[in-house]
Amino acid sequence: PPPPSSPPPRLFAASASASMPTTTTATATTPRSSSSSASASLPLLLLLLLAATALCAAACVNNKASLSSPPLWTRARAPGCTAPRRPPPLPRPPRRPAPHTPPHRSHRHLLRSSLGRQPPGEGGPRAPAPPAVSALQPLRARAASAATGGLPGWEALVSEANATPTGQRMIQELEAREKGEGGPHTDATLRLFGHAESDVRVTLYRDRAAWCPYCQKVWIMLEEKRIPYKIAHINMRSYGPKPQWFLDKVPNGLLPAVELDGRLYTDSIPIMKLLDAEFADFKPDMVPRGKSAETEQLYRLERALFGAWCEYL
Repeated sequence: PPPPSSPPPRLFAASASASMPTTTTATATTPRSSSSSASASLPLLLLLLLAATALCAAACVNNKASLSSPPLWTRARAPGCTAPRRPPPLPRPPRRPAPHTPPHRSHRHLLRSSLGRQPPGEGGPRAPAPPAVSALQPLRARAASAATGGLPGWEALVSEANATPTGQRMIQELEAREKGEGGPHTDATLRLFGHAESDVRVTLYRDRAAWCPYCQKVWIMLEEKRIPYKIAHINMRSYGPKPQWFLDKVPNGLLPAVELDGRLYTDSIPIMKLLDAEFADFKPDMVPRGKSAETEQLYRLERALFGAWCEYL
């Protein structure tokens, strides 16, 4: 319906028809038709609102009844009802208190499992230990000590580790490394390759962590040519200050450094060229010969790539 402040539709149509020409009579009668349709739709809207209110009230009453009534599976079924009945929920098992476990029980069971023995208290006869675990006899002694509540000391653990095949192999490698033989290792301080220690002319100063690429280049070259040399481990600046005795030799502290016949050299590429020329009888040749321009270009490219990588980090 039109707002209360506006004139009634009949007065509006009359005033419009009186003030406007006859050609606008159809336009003036338009509000009359819209008002009649709006008044006709008003009862329909009221009926819809009443129906929605009734539905909401019925839903609230049904919800309240369902909350106050017993569950569906406990209600009595009506005669002739064929609807499937929902099964009741499974009962929750009661919590059982955990049994008291000695501190060494899990450790003992773990050791018995590693030795091929069945833990006690699990039923069945104990399986005999397989012959392949004969090297684990020291562990059985430790298991017996742990079962009685005692713990082995450090000396007992070291002796047990040395008695294993891996321990024996590591002991042999250590003995060979102390003599300057065996394979390359970061902890080695002498590499002879079958030569006498008096034949050593080279001392390599490299990083203790063994991750500096420039030290690795010289290190690999000495190993490939099998040049006898000594090794002195110097820490990188990221691990702390360098020792003073090394700074007395190399004031800038750069690594790697090589001492050849009492004279000190730095920078990896000049060191590699020097070693390859000084020990020409030791094969293979590591520095390309006759291609100095191309080699220098590759050297500069390698230096630029590593410098860019360091700046990125």
